[in-house]
Amino acid sequence: MWCFFDESYQTANGGVTAIAACLMNDRTVKGLDLVLYDARRNHFGIDHARDLTRELKGASLLSRGSFDQMEKYGNNRNIELTQQVITKCVEFTAQHPIWLFGAVVYGEVGVIKKLGTDRLVRPVADILDKVSAAAARSDSHRRVNLVFDSQICGAEPDIAAAVRKFVAGVRLHKISIYPLVGVSHVSPGIQLADICAYILGRKAIGDERFDYWLQQIRQLEWHGSINCYPRSGIQRWHLDGNGRPVVCHNWKEIKELDGTGQAPARTGQALFPTPQPQIIGLGQIVSTVKDAISSDLVPPDSDFASGIALPS
Repeated sequence: MWCFFDESYQTANGGVTAIAACLMNDRTVKGLDLVLYDARRNHFGIDHARDLTRELKGASLLSRGSFDQMEKYGNNRNIELTQQVITKCVEFTAQHPIWLFGAVVYGEVGVIKKLGTDRLVRPVADILDKVSAAAARSDSHRRVNLVFDSQICGAEPDIAAAVRKFVAGVRLHKISIYPLVGVSHVSPGIQLADICAYILGRKAIGDERFDYWLQQIRQLEWHGSINCYPRSGIQRWHLDGNGRPVVCHNWKEIKELDGTGQAPARTGQALFPTPQPQIIGLGQIVSTVKDAISSDLVPPDSDFASGIALPS
C-alpha cells in the first residue's frame, strides 16, 4: 500500500500549515493516474495530458483568478477539472478506496520540514497512527510505504534524514520504516494530496469559497476507531502557550484572530505564540511519538473524532 503526503502553507492569520495524506493500494494508484489523465485531456487537451513535465497543483487550479473567471463567465477549466477529479475519485473508491487523512496546524508554517523538533511531532504521529489502523483493516498482510513530495524533503538531506528518523521512531505495525521521496509530476497520489492540502489550508484561514471544496474532499475522509475511540481522518491543531500542537475543537478559536494575525490572550498566554525551535535526538523523538500516539492523547468525551466540522 502507498500513502502520499504533501503540505500547503498559508501565511494569513499567523500562519497555517495543512498536511494531506492519501492512502491507496497499487491498483488504486493506477486508476488514479487514469483519472488525472482523463481530466487533463478533457479540459486542457491531449498534449497537456501526455506531458509528464506538467502536474496538477491546488494553488493553480483553485486560484483567485479561477474563481473570478467562474464568477464572471460561469465557467472555468481549472475549477471544472478539479471537480471532475474529485468526483471520479469518490466514484472510484467504491471498488478501489482512497482514504484521506489530514492535519491543519494553526500558527505554524511548515511541519514535515521541521520534524527534527519534538514540538511538531504530534500532528504527523496522529496521521500515521490512523493510517496504520486503516491499513490493518484494509490489508493485514501489507505494510504502507510513505511517499513524501520531493519538494518537501527531497531537496535537503537534513530534512530527508529527519523524516527517516521520525518514521523509524514511530514503529507502527503497518508503516514501513523506510520513507520514500516522490516527484510530483509523475506521482498521481502526490498531486491529489497537493489539491487536498491546498483546500484544507484555504479553508483554515477562513476563505469561504472553500467551504464547498472541503465538503467535496471530505467524501474521501477516513473514519474508524483506535483503542475503541472513534476517529476521523482530518484533525485541526493550534499551538499552546509552549508552542506545542494541541487539538483545536472548532473554528471559532480561529475566527477570533484580528486583522494583524494575532490571537487574543487567554490566561496570560497568546493562542498562537511564536515558538522557539528545539533540536532533539532520535531517542527523544521515539519517546515523544509514543506519548503522542497513545490512547491518552484525547479524552473520550472530546470531539476529536469530529474531524473538521463545517460551520452551520
